[in-house]
Amino acid sequence: GEIDLIFRHGPLIIFAEVKARKSHSAAASSLSPKQSARLLASAEIYLAEHCPQGQEARFDLVMVDTHAQLAILENCFQ
Repeated sequence: GEIDLIFRHGPLIIFAEVKARKSHSAAASSLSPKQSARLLASAEIYLAEHCPQGQEARFDLVMVDTHAQLAILENCFQ
């Protein structure tokens, strides 16, 4: 699987998917349930291999529009 960004914020591991589209709403709607499932599976593997059991994590969606403006939807799915 592929995860665009993985980083730590204090005790939290954040997995971020980046979507660039014409608008933020188009970027948000481009994350399909199938892709979400693949991201969750990849994150589970990462956590199992690199983090202690019970590591707190969240998934964010980073949306980029055609004007290079960012919007972040924190904890977009679990």
